[in-house]
Amino acid sequence: MIAAALLATFAGGCGGSSRAGTPIAVTAVGSPPPNVVTPRQLAAYPAGSPAHALLELWQAIEFSDVEAARNLVAPSALTVLGAGKFTHMVQTIGDNVPGLKILNSRTIVANTTVRTYLVFYTPSGRVAATSPMSFVFRRKNGAYKLSDLSYFLRKAREIRVAQRQAPSR
Repeated sequence: MIAAALLATFAGGCGGSSRAGTPIAVTAVGSPPPNVVTPRQLAAYPAGSPAHALLELWQAIEFSDVEAARNLVAPSALTVLGAGKFTHMVQTIGDNVPGLKILNSRTIVANTTVRTYLVFYTPSGRVAATSPMSFVFRRKNGAYKLSDLSYFLRKAREIRVAQRQAPSR
């Protein structure tokens, strides 16, 4: 017997409109919903590249893997936020991130910007919308680390607001 797993994500965009609480897809166990970063996506980019680092971070957040996520964020960004708030942010977001499509990356001096499309899905798993978003990484000791957590902080805030506004059961 194959059990079905309902994985809901909030399809909140960057900015004003948010459809928080909209289920993304119902999939059979073992079959990831379309928003989840897969090993195939990771393999498409060389290990040690900024695009690979972003996909690893995205996957760590999807699975609420705080330690893996922490290892992919620049120490300066973690210091500003604080360890407790970072843990809470990752646990709040969990699988509530949209899909991610890497477009390209551009390096200027010490910063590399990874340009992406955030991909939002309907409950049936079809693409509903895309939104461009850039993520800035710094290379230190041979590894790329996310230097700006503002997207994830905004996402966690949207989720908390949606949870407060959701009717109690």
